[in-house]
Amino acid sequence: MFSKCNVNLVGYLGQDAEMKPMAGFTKFIFNVATTDRWRDRQTGDLRENTLWHRVEANFQTPSQDGQITVMASALKKGAPVIIDGTLKNREWKEGNKWIHWIDTGSRGINLLGRNPADGISNADSQNQQDNASNTAEDEAPF
Repeated sequence: MFSKCNVNLVGYLGQDAEMKPMAGFTKFIFNVATTDRWRDRQTGDLRENTLWHRVEANFQTPSQDGQITVMASALKKGAPVIIDGTLKNREWKEGNKWIHWIDTGSRGINLLGRNPADGISNADSQNQQDNASNTAEDEAPF
C-alpha cells in the first residue's frame, strides 16, 4: 500500500518571513493565511473561515544563495504564495496539557501576483521581458 502526506496551500503571508541562517542552510519561517468562502444555504449570507499555517522552508547555502536573496525580498506581509509541502506533526507536554502542532514543511514556493516590496507583479515583469524581446524582433529589417 502506498501513502503520502502532501499539501498545497494557496494564500497570503501574514507577516514578513523570519530568516534564520543555520549551519549549511538558511531557514525561512512564516505564516500563511488560507480562507474558505461559501454562501450559507439557509440565510444566503456570505461566510468565510480563515486558517493560519506555519511554514518552514530550507535553502542550502551557498548553492541556493540566489534563491535566498529573492525569497528574502519577496516573502513580505500580504504576498500571495503557493506552498507545496508536507505536514509535520509535533507534540509536547506543558504541565498537565499535551500541545499538538502541525507545521508545513515546504518543498517549493511559488510567488504569485504583486510583490509588496516593489509593486511589480511577476506576470508584469514577464510581460515586460516578452515585450522587450518582441520589440527587438519587430525592428528587424526583414
